[in-house]
Amino acid sequence: MRIQTFLLLSAALLASPASGGEGALLYDRAEGGAQGWATPTGRLLPGPAGLELRIADPVSSFLSPGGLAVDAGRVDRVEIDLRVEPPGTGAFLYWTDDAENGFVPQWRVPIPEGRSVTRLSGSPFWRGSIDRFLLAPEPGATRVVLSRFETRGPRGAGERSARLWRRFWETELRAQYSVNGILGARVGPLPFPLLVGVLSLLIPLLLGMRGGKKGRGERIRRGVRAGLFAGAFLLALRSGADMIQTWRVDDAFYAGKSLSRKMEAANPPGFWRLLRESKDWIPPGERVEVRAERPYPYEKAAFYLYPRRTADGARYVVSYRAPAPPDSNACEEILRIEGTGTLYRRMER
Repeated sequence: MRIQTFLLLSAALLASPASGGEGALLYDRAEGGAQGWATPTGRLLPGPAGLELRIADPVSSFLSPGGLAVDAGRVDRVEIDLRVEPPGTGAFLYWTDDAENGFVPQWRVPIPEGRSVTRLSGSPFWRGSIDRFLLAPEPGATRVVLSRFETRGPRGAGERSARLWRRFWETELRAQYSVNGILGARVGPLPFPLLVGVLSLLIPLLLGMRGGKKGRGERIRRGVRAGLFAGAFLLALRSGADMIQTWRVDDAFYAGKSLSRKMEAANPPGFWRLLRESKDWIPPGERVEVRAERPYPYEKAAFYLYPRRTADGARYVVSYRAPAPPDSNACEEILRIEGTGTLYRRMER
């Protein structure tokens, strides 16, 4: 019974569409596609083995086409086939969400020689809309050949099940948090709690259908009782693990700090300060439009601004590391924190 339940649950999870998109195949030696690739120095020469980089100095590297607009929230893997001489030398992959301002050392991951799939969502800087990539060989490389470069979501049962397992331990098992109806985790297009609830009913029913009509009702009742008990036990276990982890993190990083300092440390740079100061300017009961990356920190902003509800087109607009609203000419800027964000107030019409 345990094996059958596990198989049914696994099949349902893996059959759901992956939440990540397929991204873009930027280069493949069998299909060409070297258009738009460049190098700051040196030369790029297409050949039968792939796109070869003739190194001229330490700046020589593979520079992808620009304006890619890769959704980092849906595409979290890069598949690269790279040959570097001398053997054992790798490369670093840089990315940027603003191609005009170039690349920074923090936004990078190491790429090994050979064919590899790197999960970029492990980096805190993989977020937003990615415009361009830079693949730079490590110092000492004399010859580099790129055979494949693709950004994509998870593929196959192994990658997709691993992603679902990580999300299970990273998110809460509830449909909404509290204020403003913030949505929780999803598996493909389905809310995670809805999927768990359906499976909690479906699995006992399927198991009860086995063995003929005789005793079917009792088998279904036993299955429902066992499912409820197992679910309650697993939820309690997960909640206990969350509490222990929360205590360990709080003790390691936040012990002795004030609540305001903790909030600043637990959020993106400047985020908590912008919302805290914005609340001093926004009258109680006013609705607020939030312009920030979704789902996070957009959802967290709605949480911190409560009881002021969030709504598009509201009179007050909080913009965190996002473009100004399209009607900014008709808005009054009442708070600006350089490098962080702005609070606008739409003028009365």
